[in-house]
Amino acid sequence: MVKIKIKKKNNRIYYFEIKGHANAAEYGEDIVCSAISVLGQTCIIGLMEVANIPIQHRIEPGYLTCEIPKDLTAAKAREADIIVNTMYLGMKSVQYSYSEFMEINELEV
Repeated sequence: MVKIKIKKKNNRIYYFEIKGHANAAEYGEDIVCSAISVLGQTCIIGLMEVANIPIQHRIEPGYLTCEIPKDLTAAKAREADIIVNTMYLGMKSVQYSYSEFMEINELEV
């Protein structure tokens, strides 16, 4: 099962962690793992390459984390919100169809 942890402060996502494997199909054919991985990695690319936001991240097989700085300007925070919330909506969409292979836990801190 893929476990996704989302941390929010003041209703803004500032951290996410994706770990595990969906095991929905054979290795290389698992569309659930693939979809989640692409959403997470695309979010990181968008934050770094498109929005030029200096995030902290780590990507390993079956594991991905991303932490967004909390001291961004209002404009950069808005860009980060758009990118991260788009990823989040994509994850919720995958969960809607494949909830037996993934879970999303949200923490407001």
